[in-house]
Amino acid sequence: LISINTQQSWFRPSNSYSSTKIEKIFNTLSQEEQLLYRSLNQYPRSNSNLECSEDLLAIFRSNAYPTSDISAGVFPVISRINSECKPNIHFHCENMNNSIHGFVYAIRDILKGQ
Repeated sequence: LISINTQQSWFRPSNSYSSTKIEKIFNTLSQEEQLLYRSLNQYPRSNSNLECSEDLLAIFRSNAYPTSDISAGVFPVISRINSECKPNIHFHCENMNNSIHGFVYAIRDILKGQ
């Protein structure tokens, strides 16, 4: 198995994921990180042009990976990896120096564009 990506989680709230909590953590990100976060997929997609905390929560719920039994995290690149019925990667999470890091391992050949 080959590690194809490792990175630190942007944020990882514990067991409750309220829009207020997500917005508070979002506001600690740099402007560049905020733009990257907002560019992640969101479901349900907002019908409004206004950016609101409910949108931030929808992005979190659509892109977070489990980091423990009670929490999940959004990762700058890892969260952009699409899931499918026959996965070609394995996601693994570790606590390193009080910081959550995600690892992605190829579990079968991955063709360009997959």
